[in-house]
Amino acid sequence: MLFVDDAHELIYCYIPKIACTNWKRTLLVLTGKLETKKPEQLNNTQVHHNLVPKYLRTGNSYEWSELEDRLARYYKFMFVREPLERLSPHTSVNLGARISTLISMRIMEGASCKNSEKTHPGILL
Repeated sequence: MLFVDDAHELIYCYIPKIACTNWKRTLLVLTGKLETKKPEQLNNTQVHHNLVPKYLRTGNSYEWSELEDRLARYYKFMFVREPLERLSPHTSVNLGARISTLISMRIMEGASCKNSEKTHPGILL
């Protein structure tokens, strides 16, 4: 889900369980619509169930052309724990291992056997 802050030209792509509550708190305080200026003073239930729906806009609330314009211009950010495994909650653990293996193989394919002894003594790539 995307949260859009037009005033600061930010788009936050949130992934559950990866600092999302703290970033929602921060975005809520940035709106300037709350009495507090300290994100840590907002409790979890209040953030998720009351304040976010009331004060933060999601990407779904824009027409596609409006969102596309914002995606081109605004600063976009997201956080992940293990990028290949945590990007989607439906990604299997094995997928991350397979991708890692493929990346390793590509790196090894690109390494020259002639140069491997020089760059990696004792290791033949």
